[in-house]
Amino acid sequence: METLPPEHVLPRLSTPIVSRQVVHEQDLPAHAHSFMELAIVREGTATHVSAAGPQPIERGAMVLLRPGEWHGYEDCDNLVIHDVYIGLDLFARELAWIAEDPTLGILLKPPHSGRIALVSGQARLGPDALARLEVWCGVLAAADRKAAQDRATRIGHAVLILGEVAAAVAPVTNGGYLPATTHRSVLRAVRLMEDELAAPWTLESLAREVNLAPAYLVRLFTKHLGIPPIAYLNRIRAERAGVLLIETDLSVAAIGAQVGWTDPTYVSRRFKACFAMAPARYRSAFRAKLERL
Repeated sequence: METLPPEHVLPRLSTPIVSRQVVHEQDLPAHAHSFMELAIVREGTATHVSAAGPQPIERGAMVLLRPGEWHGYEDCDNLVIHDVYIGLDLFARELAWIAEDPTLGILLKPPHSGRIALVSGQARLGPDALARLEVWCGVLAAADRKAAQDRATRIGHAVLILGEVAAAVAPVTNGGYLPATTHRSVLRAVRLMEDELAAPWTLESLAREVNLAPAYLVRLFTKHLGIPPIAYLNRIRAERAGVLLIETDLSVAAIGAQVGWTDPTYVSRRFKACFAMAPARYRSAFRAKLERL
C-alpha cells in the first residue's frame, strides 16, 4: 500500500483543483492522501477496496474520499476513472459556504452518515448527469494543461461537479433519516470542534458553547449528521491524525496530542475504529515511496 503525496496531484497552483482521466488495466494498490478526492467511473469494472470493505463498481459509480481515508482498486477490467482532487484549504476559504448548503453540505458529512453509499448501486449517476460531469471534468483537465490558470473557471466547474454528485447522493441520505438542511446549532458545534480540534471537548462543554442541553444536542446532532457529536469529533480527529501520519515523522503520541487524544492507547483504538488499522500499520503502509500514480 502506498501514499499519494499532495505534490503529485496538487502542484503549486493558486487554486488547488485538479482533474484527470486515468485508465487502470491492472490493480491499483491501496493508497491514502491528505486532500479530498472524487472518483467517477466512466468505463469498465473493478472492485473498490477501502476500510468499508470491497464493493463492485462500474460505469456511473462514484467514490468520494475525505483526507486520511485509504482505498484502491482490484480486479480492474479496462477501468477508466475521472479523478477530481480538491485541496482542503478551499473548503476553508472559497468553498466554506458548502457546509451550510442544503444540498452540497451532504458531501462534507462523515462516512458514518451514509456517504459510503456513493460506491453502492443506490447512488449511481444517470446517463445525463454522467454526460454533464464528463464535460465539466474535461474542462478542468484542459485547464490543468494550460500555463495560465483561470481561478473562477476552476472553482465554478468544481462546484458544478460537486452539485451533480450531491444531487445523486441526496435521495440515498435524505431518503432515510437525514434532513436536507443542517440546524444552525449543529453547524456551530461542528465549527467549534474543527477549529479547536485539540481542545478537551466533552459533551457538556460543547453543549454549553451552543447553549443547548447535552441530551438535546445529541438528539439534534444525530438527526442532522447521523452520529452523535463526540463520535463526529473522533472521526475528524482520526482524519487529521491520518494526514499527520502520512506527512510528518511525529510519533503517534505527539500526533495524538495535536488532535486532542492524550492517551496513546486511546489514539490507537479510536484511529483503528475509523480506518480499520492501527496508526503504526497505517503509517508503514502509506508512507512508502511510490512513483507517480
